[in-house]
Amino acid sequence: MLALLIAATSFAGGNTNDLVHALREATNQDVVIVRGQPADKALEALEFDPSSTDAMNNVFRPKYDLRVIPGSMPLFSDDRIPSSMLSGIQAGTQPVLGRPDFIGQNNGNPGGRKAFSSDAIQNGKITFRTEKSEFLDMNSLLNGPLAKPVTMSWVYQDAMPYVEFKGATPSAFLEKVAKGVGARFRETDKAYALELQPEEFRHRALHSLNSIKQGDTPQSKLTYAKAQLAASTLNALSSQQITQCWANPSSSVTVAIARNGSLLTAVNGYVVALENAPQFMQQQQQDVAVAQEGGPQTRRQGRGQARQPNVNRQISMALRMADPRRSATVTMSANFHVEVEVPIAAPNGNPAGSVRF
Repeated sequence: MLALLIAATSFAGGNTNDLVHALREATNQDVVIVRGQPADKALEALEFDPSSTDAMNNVFRPKYDLRVIPGSMPLFSDDRIPSSMLSGIQAGTQPVLGRPDFIGQNNGNPGGRKAFSSDAIQNGKITFRTEKSEFLDMNSLLNGPLAKPVTMSWVYQDAMPYVEFKGATPSAFLEKVAKGVGARFRETDKAYALELQPEEFRHRALHSLNSIKQGDTPQSKLTYAKAQLAASTLNALSSQQITQCWANPSSSVTVAIARNGSLLTAVNGYVVALENAPQFMQQQQQDVAVAQEGGPQTRRQGRGQARQPNVNRQISMALRMADPRRSATVTMSANFHVEVEVPIAAPNGNPAGSVRF
């Protein structure tokens, strides 16, 4: 017990940069903490043992939602991708999240970015620290003051590294930042590169998607169903397909939906959520249909005039006509928007197009 008390270090509480500084003082090592979105409240005071990875995880995980990145101390992550990447999940809905203000935005605090500049380099070594609400502006590393150019996968450009470095070499600095954001670091004679690391990206993206909570309203249930479908689709992708899907912001990838698989279960859940979508979405769809027919006068119903169809329930009806000879597919976009396409058969069994939702 005495040994544990001697090893313990006190953190008085504060913001993420305060924790970074406390770790730097306790370990005498450069520190990186990466978040997908800002902490939603001040970090409470605690004691921790800086000499033990397990002890740090046992304290930081439940208190701060941070884990030690395997094989590295002191590097920490909240295991999330930048929240700005999730805009496809919340499109057309009102998301219910642990921190709803940040989904689909530029991390909620673009003004907190601190640029990396030549002032941080002295005699070829880097001394750089973020303070208060600041985090390292990843974009400032591109075409920055380092002797060799830096290239970076776009998925890391909105990451939020809170850092403190003292006298680090450029290679050590970039390698730690890369590991913190989940990138693969590569150095050649002519350049540095932070490349997409597909399996680490999958891990963090799944954590982000599974952090989206299901509320009691139809809107929140639809958002949750979208997130679960995106998570199931991501799980179905190979490393190569992840690299393809997130090659650039407009990329996408399409996969077949296997019968009796987890992806089909997620699709069915999404269909149920669509069928119970809130009235404002149904009204929006009706307004689009009305506009295509020539104006609001078409909404007045006379005797014998057909009622405006419920587009969401038409999906369920169409799925009963699914063509068993052709595979349904789901397309994942780089902003995590998912679209299901189900081939349809006519009553005589011939192919009859498809339904998308």
